[in-house]
Amino acid sequence: MAAPTLPGLEFVGQLGSGGFADVFAYDQQLPARRVAVKVLREHVASPGGVGGFLAEANALAALQHPNIVPLHAVGVAQDGRPYFVMAYCPGPNFSARCRAKPLGLAETLRVGIALAGAVETAHRLGLLHRDIKPDNVLSDQYGTPQLADFGLVGVRADNDPVELGVSVPWSAPEVLFGTSDASPASDVYSLAATLWTLLVGYSPFEIDPTWNSPVDLLRRIRTQAAPSLPLSGAPTSLDIALMKAMDKDPGRRPGSALDLAAALQGVQRSLGLPVTEPVVAQPGLEPDADRSASVASEPDAAPPASVTTASELLGGPVVQPLPGEAPPRRPWWRGRQGRP
Repeated sequence: MAAPTLPGLEFVGQLGSGGFADVFAYDQQLPARRVAVKVLREHVASPGGVGGFLAEANALAALQHPNIVPLHAVGVAQDGRPYFVMAYCPGPNFSARCRAKPLGLAETLRVGIALAGAVETAHRLGLLHRDIKPDNVLSDQYGTPQLADFGLVGVRADNDPVELGVSVPWSAPEVLFGTSDASPASDVYSLAATLWTLLVGYSPFEIDPTWNSPVDLLRRIRTQAAPSLPLSGAPTSLDIALMKAMDKDPGRRPGSALDLAAALQGVQRSLGLPVTEPVVAQPGLEPDADRSASVASEPDAAPPASVTTASELLGGPVVQPLPGEAPPRRPWWRGRQGRP
């Protein structure tokens, strides 16, 4: 989609494109600064899509955190497409970084604890991210990790359905196969899978360099335990922490993102590294907590009838409920190849 003409903003170029929106760089006139503008795609600019988009803006406004991309403004372009203006993060996202060269242990631990603080803050506001992955971890001009893309993957407003999606390599199995709803535990899984990817350079269930189609990945996620880190010298405590956070049973994962951060701090101590403190909103000071909590409490919308499910891709016998699992709902997802 062409970039819209926006008041007070001069178009610079396109930054990225997804299933729901395009992101463009603009130069803002007053105050003078470069910004990133996320614009809803025309084919989802329905009442439901607009409602979800604006709910994302409200969620972002509530998430005032040093490791979450800040929101500056919201508007509707002359052609009817809603948009919001965010801080511009000029550095490469962490997907590009780990593809070029996997991050070292010390940096991954620092990044993981910082992101865990951001995720914990969102959870305390009653908000789920639902699509944590290396692509959605950006870098500001200081190299600080910034978590982006809250909302369109799971927020509804005024009971209007919004097309949802997940990214297969980093999504929790209960979300992929519809055995339970997204939860803080599924965000913890995705965060751990993201950190695994940053360390290794490819996603946990990818077998490098063999076939890694979404179907291949879905089969492995369904049938195999979370893999150990294929790194010589990786601390056993880190392996245990990530494998526990990627347990197929949400109840066996860390109880919160902050618990995962504490495990990562333990690894830092064992390596003699400086211990990173996660930044979490103080009790009673969370902005608009009551209003924000209602955003994530909406039940999931009914999926579009035309969307292919994981069950349809893999065939019935592979994805039948395991003992003790609830019958699967009909999940929907947008598949990504195994590479981050």
